[in-house]
Amino acid sequence: KEPSGEQYVFQMLRNGSTLPGVRRFALKALRPDHPELKFDLLQRLAADSDPALRVEALRTIRERPQAERAAVLRERAISGDRPTAERLEALAGLSPDDPA
Repeated sequence: KEPSGEQYVFQMLRNGSTLPGVRRFALKALRPDHPELKFDLLQRLAADSDPALRVEALRTIRERPQAERAAVLRERAISGDRPTAERLEALAGLSPDDPA
């Protein structure tokens, strides 16, 4: 049996040997509440070597209503050694006006 479209996209995202641009696209394509898109996977993606994938992972974390997202976003926002794009994404996720 072939996986559904959403399941296939998730498999591409989870596979570390998939090109970073494809993984980034896969993460954008999945809804933030996808049942297999666990918080620990998002944390690993937020620590990936690809800067654009890290930012996309932070955007996805922002969109999740989980309480644990605050600690991850706070750590990113105050970390002076993180790129500006990551810090800004994390700050936006901590904002009380954030829709998530």
